[in-house]
Amino acid sequence: MSDLLQKRDAKITSMEISLIRSMHWLGNGITQVDPSNALLNLITAAEVIVGGDPMAEALAVRTALLLESDIDEQQALCKRIVLLYHLRSVVSHNGGLEATESDVEELTRRSLALFHVVLERRGSFPTKRSLGNYCRRLPNEPCLRALASTVNAELREGR
Repeated sequence: MSDLLQKRDAKITSMEISLIRSMHWLGNGITQVDPSNALLNLITAAEVIVGGDPMAEALAVRTALLLESDIDEQQALCKRIVLLYHLRSVVSHNGGLEATESDVEELTRRSLALFHVVLERRGSFPTKRSLGNYCRRLPNEPCLRALASTVNAELREGR
C-alpha cells in the first residue's frame, strides 16, 4: 500500500484511486463505536472498490466471486452481502433497524479481505469496469447474479 500512496498522479490507475478512497472508508468503519455507522462506512468501502449496477447485486456477486471459490460458499456470501446491503439501505434511508456487532464484525472481515484481494490484483484490474468484466467471465457469475437479484427483490418486497 505504501508504494501506491507514493505514486505520482499521472501513474495512478482509477482502481488505485478507488483503493485509496476505500482505505479511508475502512478506517472510518473500523473505528466507529456505533454499529450502524460502522456498517454504512464498511459497505461504502466495498462499494468504492467494486462499483456496478444495481449496486446491491453487483457488490454481492463480485464480493462472492473474489473471496470464495466453492459455489455453495459463494451463494451463501452472495445472499449475506445482499442482506447486509439491504440493512445498510434501511439504516441510511428509513431508520428503524440497527446493525449488530456481529454484522459489523463479519462485514469488517469481508471488506478487509475484498480490499486485500483487489489491492494484490490491481495490476489485473486497473478500473472497476475491468474488475466487472473479469467477474462476468467467471462460470458462476450468472447463477450468483440471478440469486442476488431474487434475494434483493424479496427484501425490497418485505418477504
